[in-house]
Amino acid sequence: MWLSKKFNKEAIEFLIGLTFIVLLSANRSVLSQTFRIKGNVHTADALVQNALVTFTDDTDPTKVFTAITDHLGNYELSIFTEVTPQPNVVPQTIELAQNYPNPFSSSTAISYNLNKQADVSIKIFDILGREVKAFKVGIQEVGLHEILWDGKDNLGNRLPIGIYFYQFQTGEKTITRKMLFGINDTPNIGISLPIEKTFPSNRRELKEENQLPLTMAKFTVNVRNCGYTRPKILSTDFPNIIIHQDTTLNFQVQEEIMEYSLCYSKIDSTLQDGKWRLNWEIFLNNIMGTKSKNITNWAYTDEAHNWSPDGKYIAFSREDPQDTDLYLYDTANDTLIGFLTADTSHDSMITWTHDSKRIIYLHWSRLTGARGFYIIDLDGTNNRELKYPVAYLYPDDYNILYTVKLSTKGDLVYHSNLDGTINEFIVDLTKFVHTNNGGVTICDFNPNANKLLLLFDDPSTALPNFIAEYNITDKRLDTIITSDSGWKYYRPKYSNDFRKIAFVEAHIADTINYIQRISIFDHSTKNVLVEFPHKDEHNKSQFIDSSPFAFSPDDKFLAFSKNVVQPGVMVWWISYLYIIDLETNQMTLIDTGSDAEWNPRKPH
Repeated sequence: MWLSKKFNKEAIEFLIGLTFIVLLSANRSVLSQTFRIKGNVHTADALVQNALVTFTDDTDPTKVFTAITDHLGNYELSIFTEVTPQPNVVPQTIELAQNYPNPFSSSTAISYNLNKQADVSIKIFDILGREVKAFKVGIQEVGLHEILWDGKDNLGNRLPIGIYFYQFQTGEKTITRKMLFGINDTPNIGISLPIEKTFPSNRRELKEENQLPLTMAKFTVNVRNCGYTRPKILSTDFPNIIIHQDTTLNFQVQEEIMEYSLCYSKIDSTLQDGKWRLNWEIFLNNIMGTKSKNITNWAYTDEAHNWSPDGKYIAFSREDPQDTDLYLYDTANDTLIGFLTADTSHDSMITWTHDSKRIIYLHWSRLTGARGFYIIDLDGTNNRELKYPVAYLYPDDYNILYTVKLSTKGDLVYHSNLDGTINEFIVDLTKFVHTNNGGVTICDFNPNANKLLLLFDDPSTALPNFIAEYNITDKRLDTIITSDSGWKYYRPKYSNDFRKIAFVEAHIADTINYIQRISIFDHSTKNVLVEFPHKDEHNKSQFIDSSPFAFSPDDKFLAFSKNVVQPGVMVWWISYLYIIDLETNQMTLIDTGSDAEWNPRKPH
């Protein structure tokens, strides 16, 4: 009659308990166990959602248990396993294990190991210290022993949910431990599980601080990506995870560094509504040029990309028929975020603060024609107009330099801050230009030394073309390198450590061949990296693109673009993106494209 009824949870646990007793009587070689494991998966600074957590039994690899973390990085699973007791070795003293399972709702086992023959008694007490159950075990031999408690008192009545204590006693020793009864029936009761550990991904060995119980199981835990894991993580194994009771296991893993090294713009001409239209898309690629990825894929132009210093986002402006909006590409989640939408245009100027928490952009209103610099927090709040434009931002993310165009000869340079509370005049660069034909251009800024990198072009003087530094602190102009006769310099750019300067050289005296070079000035020495004749191997005109050079974060590579003229087609040139290995001078074609930026987090 009883067997025909539907099994409920309590009946199933009762049968598990019976199985447990039978196995104990059969030479006690195998114990059937159920463990409830929960915890979370996280990186150093983020919770990981939709990560796959897999427990593999070391004694039987065919037994695999899996769970997927929720949006808070939490997972939970039950492990059903056969646990082999420790060898029945005579201990130095009497040992009492934590009951298992714990918490429990129907039955639990209490294990102990005797170092000599003893008269054993075990009693259960409630939280008020009242005895509710007594086991008259009697005299037992040396070795491993266990009893099973079904949660009932001495009269056979089921006890209420709560905290209980079991007391083990022989003639010379008394040991007491705590256990939780009925907790599995009320999972939200709020009582913590007994043990909680966090396993970092660089862990090499697990050392238990507490005494191991008499029975235990050992697992290898793997944490890895599945289709929707956010952020993406490196697959990590945690070996030798010993489980002997219901427990909490937290795992720290490493966030996966993107395999993409470069971000750049690439032209895409399409036929729309019977008219040809030039669209710019933003792409990612590796340093071999073998993994091209379009991250925007829009019918109109996406441009002005700028990688955040922490590598998590790429900000860019998106044009549509009505306006231009500011977007973010989330590198970890491979998703686009519409960051700022309004009847505005953000032009080709986007700058991140060094802490990656704010974006500075150039705003142009289609309604009024007004232009101005704005700053906005990464969470989309605190959007405000700046009093002064931003040319360069100091590392403190507060002080700025800005310029005012005085004439074609050069700029006025000022120092201010993001609050606009100061406005300090620095230098009038035109005072260094001695003829009306000359001019000076600010090309880069070294905030560590407080120096401006300048390019002078003054054909009417003895030094027609040279690169110089202006020391803002000392108010001193120092010439770095002067062009050779018949050659002209363009677009100097500091390396990330400010020890090198890359620049273009053009042989303007030879109007037929018009050779161009990319050179590096390093420790008072100029080295030519690559040289291009006016015509390529297909007799097409070629020239170095006007987009700035980009040094890799470790300054081992230099990215640049070369343009090849395409007569008779809608786009009259094609830009080819290259990188140069600065140690070997080896040049690698990445893709068609320009305006390259390097992934700040990628080791190159």
